[in-house]
Amino acid sequence: SLLFLLVCCACQQPDDFERSTNNTISSIQATLADGKGLFTAEGEAPYGDTIRIVLPYYFPEESDNEISADKLIVSAVLPNSTTVFPKLGLMNLSKPIDLEVSASNGTVRHHVLVADIRKSDKAEILGFKLNEAGLEGTISASEKKIYIQGFLEDVKAQTATVKLSPHATIYPDPSVVRDYSEPIEYTVTAH
Repeated sequence: SLLFLLVCCACQQPDDFERSTNNTISSIQATLADGKGLFTAEGEAPYGDTIRIVLPYYFPEESDNEISADKLIVSAVLPNSTTVFPKLGLMNLSKPIDLEVSASNGTVRHHVLVADIRKSDKAEILGFKLNEAGLEGTISASEKKIYIQGFLEDVKAQTATVKLSPHATIYPDPSVVRDYSEPIEYTVTAH
């Protein structure tokens, strides 16, 4: 009797289930091959035909080490039973890669995966000091002004030390002696 019951259960047909049509990448990101950095795609899901993973020109940003896109570990959040070809993982993104994202019902969505290496757009003065007087400036980013508290005669012939956003430049040169008892305008240019 026990044997008969098992045979009946074994012969039963599984219920048909509807396969998913979802082949949307929810998010995609990359790290360097050593696991450092976290670089995300530009924009939000659902991504269009081209997915751009934005990388800084230098990494770490304060260094002079130019980044390379030839060894990136790419990962993504995908719906269950969705496959990607070629497989994600260690990838060379020095050239665009065609991705096929297949839903469980066989529906395929095509993307082009691109590493977009960008120079920094940051152009800020992060620190300011008058060297001879030893006076630190107070920076008001919203006003685009630097305030220095001291006596006017103490700031007439000064050089300055300025800390800028990584790879930004400043004009005129703050290391040249200037009279800071009058306003001086500096221009900071991003990398």
